[in-house]
Amino acid sequence: NIGFTSFDLQNRLITREKFALNYGLRFIGATTGIRGGYFAFGYFSELILSPDRPLQAGLSAALLAGGGAEAPDYDGWMTQGGLYAQYQFKNGPGLRAGLNYAFVSGGDISGFSPLLGLNWKLNTASDSDLTNKPVLTWNAVYGDLGIGRFKEEDLAFIGAGARLSYGRHFSGDIMFHALMNAYGGYMQVLVSGGPDFTVNSFHMSPALVLGLGGGGAAQTKGGGLYGAQLGLFHTGKHLYVGLKYRYIESFYGEFGYNGLFASVGKMLSLKQSNTISWDFVTKAYIGSEGFGNIGARFTAFEYRKLRLMGSTYWAFTHNKGAYAEGLFEASLHAPGSWPFYLITSFGAGAGAGINLKTASL
Repeated sequence: NIGFTSFDLQNRLITREKFALNYGLRFIGATTGIRGGYFAFGYFSELILSPDRPLQAGLSAALLAGGGAEAPDYDGWMTQGGLYAQYQFKNGPGLRAGLNYAFVSGGDISGFSPLLGLNWKLNTASDSDLTNKPVLTWNAVYGDLGIGRFKEEDLAFIGAGARLSYGRHFSGDIMFHALMNAYGGYMQVLVSGGPDFTVNSFHMSPALVLGLGGGGAAQTKGGGLYGAQLGLFHTGKHLYVGLKYRYIESFYGEFGYNGLFASVGKMLSLKQSNTISWDFVTKAYIGSEGFGNIGARFTAFEYRKLRLMGSTYWAFTHNKGAYAEGLFEASLHAPGSWPFYLITSFGAGAGAGINLKTASL
């Protein structure tokens, strides 16, 4: 048995009196069972009936790619369907419960399961927007590099994250990381939260951390992680810079680490018309060992023809389930309306027996 936790990032596509249609990105990871390290990423859409009423009915469908933890994932693709009821509080969270069905390529993993969920509309706001009342907001997006230690082994992390706040005195992060050296194929998603002590534009924030992690032979068993961190960061008009010391342990396995993480990114503000934007991407490696990937690129910075991005790709063909990449990318686009661009990438990628020793790309 595998129990999954899902993180969705969604946008509203269509709103009508009788229905609303959403679309977005979904990341899931094993939380219970013995498949810690099974992850999948992809696209989803959902139809919500009577969106203006508090009590709503909905259905959803998703196409994902992933695998890991020695699960029988084969090509790696996964389909999901869900049927649920949701109660939406005004200007607050939505609580949902229902039934989910999942089918993984090959058919060895499939079946129905109960569905429980929480969703919350996040605003983008500057500090001046928080003077009236506390609201849950995005404040910054950033790239993350870290050095950790597990037993006698050094660990090199690469990843990305987003900073959240609720009012002036509470903040947290949502972070995704992959390993670039030992334990090639290990990935984690972490959520942190704690008090925020502020002096001008400098912040200190101790926080508790919960998450999912596994892969690359790291012994996390069910996949659940817990820990704590101390963050120091500076929030300027446009630039976000942070430094975190983090301690992480597995709930059931033997894996854990402590280490230092450095973050650089950009601040988000309604006044600057900043949004978190992404592109749906598919790419294929050609040749006798080639395979297809689905993924997404998140734009962090754009100036004329130059674009800086964080990207992730997941295999879904040719028996390469469990291979995934997390990359920093820079692209230079051709002048005018020519549909060409040059792109360079670096980051981490491993899984399905590929790139086992270093995981770096």
